[in-house]
Amino acid sequence: MPAPNTGYSACIAAQLLFQGKSGGCVKASEVRVVHVTTGLEIGGAEVMLVKVLKELEASNIRAIVCSLLGEGALSERARHYADDVINVQPAALMRNPARLMKVSRQLARFQPHIIQGWMYHGNLVATVMHKTLARHSRLFWNLRCSEPTPGSRSAEWVRRMGIRYSQLPERIVVNSESGLAYHKAVGYKANDYRVIGNGIDATTFAPDGQARSACRQRLGLPDEAFVIGISARYREMKDYATFFQAVERFGKQVADAYVLVCGSGVDATVPELTDYNRQQLESERLHLLGELEDMPGFMNALDVFTLSSKTGEGFPNVIAEAMACAKPCVVTDSGDSQRIVGECGMTVSPQDPQALANAWQRLYAMSPDVRADIGTRARQRAVNEYDIASVGAAYRELYTSVP
Repeated sequence: MPAPNTGYSACIAAQLLFQGKSGGCVKASEVRVVHVTTGLEIGGAEVMLVKVLKELEASNIRAIVCSLLGEGALSERARHYADDVINVQPAALMRNPARLMKVSRQLARFQPHIIQGWMYHGNLVATVMHKTLARHSRLFWNLRCSEPTPGSRSAEWVRRMGIRYSQLPERIVVNSESGLAYHKAVGYKANDYRVIGNGIDATTFAPDGQARSACRQRLGLPDEAFVIGISARYREMKDYATFFQAVERFGKQVADAYVLVCGSGVDATVPELTDYNRQQLESERLHLLGELEDMPGFMNALDVFTLSSKTGEGFPNVIAEAMACAKPCVVTDSGDSQRIVGECGMTVSPQDPQALANAWQRLYAMSPDVRADIGTRARQRAVNEYDIASVGAAYRELYTSVP
């Protein structure tokens, strides 16, 4: 059976890119890394890649980013911190020999010491690059989820190839303990695993009364209102069905609450909205905000942050960001979510809307001072455990400790 088009095209293009010999001068004092990512649209892994680039910019670690899906919302930010962002787009390169050779020369001049894959497709293409540049590079992978949701035939093929070739990378970075356990269980056999969680900028994500007031005023929310929020793209794994059912159950008990939903693809047409939810939209008790740039403002406007994922999470950035803004969190037990919140929030079983509504009810019944105390402890935990500087240091050690 032939390999599915997406993964197969990526492999062939990567082989063609690196058939030539590398050239140029190598400085022994610097480390050069090629990051191969599936894409650069806004997502947890993609945002984390840009954060790592920013943290390493001032060090002796240079970088080029190869995006398999071309330009994305994060491309310009990545260019700011990396030497270059190359839109590989394997299928397009195979149809354009001139562009293929241009990209090949770019990467050959860079002479990478390390090829770092990000996510399943990126890991696979990084492996092909490494095999054709074996004299000059080391291969690392990066796994960004726990149990993935079922995908297309192509995606499943790429995942199987990941298991098959998991002994090839010298090191595999995993962003969560749950992700490490899952990948070992399904057959990954790495030589060296490194668990490096995600990190947040605790200066950008911090309690801000002015930001809270500004966001609430913009949305017409009373200053004293109880506000629940979620930030997640519209994907099956995020389980908006459970979230909106919980909103209905909670709303029928607490009439003066508001709900803010932030995330691409979540609009009034999604089938998970119940009739009650649609009534809340009309009465402006429920706000579907789409994708936002001002995430610190969004987080500060909330009283409680929630993530309702049913599967597939690794280390959800948004939980740590909400905690850094001193918000109590109610999360489902997916990936490392429970480990992240610790004793500074509540964890419920996935796909249980009543449990989610009950947790909100308990927080609503608390006095503002008690909720504020939980939020203070949440911020302290986020600053101590998940600050981006410590994550940057871990990646710096990862890349500079290669013998």
